[in-house]
Amino acid sequence: MSGINKINQSGATMIEAIAVIAIAIMLGVSVISLINSIYAVFTQNMVAGEVRDLQKAISDIYRFDGNYSALGSDENSAASYLCNNKIAPFQMCVRGKLKSRSGGEVSVKVYNDDVSDQDDKYEIVFTGLSRKTCVNAVQINWDKGQRSVVYAMVVNSDNSKTVWQLKNATNEKYTFPVSTSVAMELCSKEYDNTIQYVFY
Repeated sequence: MSGINKINQSGATMIEAIAVIAIAIMLGVSVISLINSIYAVFTQNMVAGEVRDLQKAISDIYRFDGNYSALGSDENSAASYLCNNKIAPFQMCVRGKLKSRSGGEVSVKVYNDDVSDQDDKYEIVFTGLSRKTCVNAVQINWDKGQRSVVYAMVVNSDNSKTVWQLKNATNEKYTFPVSTSVAMELCSKEYDNTIQYVFY
C-alpha cells in the first residue's frame, strides 16, 4: 500500500511542476508582449519628436533670410549637408543619410510649387511608418500662435488628400489640428505610410 502512495505522490508533484512551468511561460509571454507594446509607443513618440527636432533645426538655421536654397533640390545632398554640418539630430544621421527611429528613410529638400519660385519653403518626407506611428506624427499640433509653420502636409500621396493650414486652400476639409478619425483615414496602410511636410 505504501508503494501506491509513493506513485500517487510523484505523479502529483509532476503535475504541479508542469503547472508551475506553464504559469511561468504564460507570465514570460505576457512580459514580452508588454515590453513590445511599450517599445512601439516609444518609437511612435520618438518619430514625432524627430519631425519636430528636424523642422526646428532647419528653421533655426535659415529663419532670418527665409530662403532654403542651400538645401537644394536633391534630397541626398541635403541629408548629407544636414548631417555633416550637425544640423540634423545626431540619432537620425546614419552614414550621411537621414533615418527615422522607425527605420524608414527621411528626405529633405527645397519645395518648389507653381505659386512662387523663391525657395521660401522646404519639405521633409518620412517614409516607412507604421499606421500607429503615422497617426501620431500626423496629429502633431503645428500651431504657433496666429500662424502655423506648416504650409501643407500630404499623407500617402496616392490617396490625393492634403491637410492644409491655409484657409483659402482648395481642400479645406482637412485642417490643423488633425482629428484622430481623419488621421486614421489618412494613414490607411498598416505599414509603409509616407508623410510629406511642407514648411515655411
